[in-house]
Amino acid sequence: AMLRFMTNVIGNDEQLSQQAPQRAHMVAMLPELCASLCHALATLQHLTELNGGLIAAADFLLRVASVFPDSLPATLSAGMGQAHVAAWSAAQLQRHISSRASWPKKHEWLEELQHIVCELQREHRKVSH
Repeated sequence: AMLRFMTNVIGNDEQLSQQAPQRAHMVAMLPELCASLCHALATLQHLTELNGGLIAAADFLLRVASVFPDSLPATLSAGMGQAHVAAWSAAQLQRHISSRASWPKKHEWLEELQHIVCELQREHRKVSH
């Protein structure tokens, strides 16, 4: 529910135009939002399940990529760093989000995202223990 709320807060390009006064506030919030999501992706098992939260996480990331394309790389990288995820994993996730348009079927893109999140969690467990 929280991921859906975050996605709705971001809005879309029409709701949050380049000139919208709240845009700067949203950009300022992105690092913390992405850090929280990255930590959740790296630690919460239910976020590896398509019907357990992965779709909501994907929708949030895709919305941020759509509305704030210039801000996503830095905020996602910072979030992954705070979640203690290796830089190459963060880069893999970022490439996957950026390549969504090249995947004709969303469910195939989601399955690959699921694989990436499972790898993030394995990596996080190794670093944590």
